[in-house]
Amino acid sequence: MRMQITTRAPLALPSLVVGIVAILLLFTFSALFGMLAGIGAAMMGGIAWSDTRSHGYQGHGFAVAGIILGACAVALGILGMVAINL
Repeated sequence: MRMQITTRAPLALPSLVVGIVAILLLFTFSALFGMLAGIGAAMMGGIAWSDTRSHGYQGHGFAVAGIILGACAVALGILGMVAINL
């Protein structure tokens, strides 16, 4: 029996985890920390997405989810800061 080894992009899963943490930080601790974590998640997801396209790695869905969660954390943080200052 021959096993096929698939390689996931190194930053795909961490981008998803940091994106989830960013959303949690946004609602529980501080909008600033949530936004900073969201920027990190979006950047890691973008690098991982690029790796899936150029090097043929697996983990495309994790990378896209990290990008989306990071962007949502940044957008919600900005909206929250604007709403507080109104």
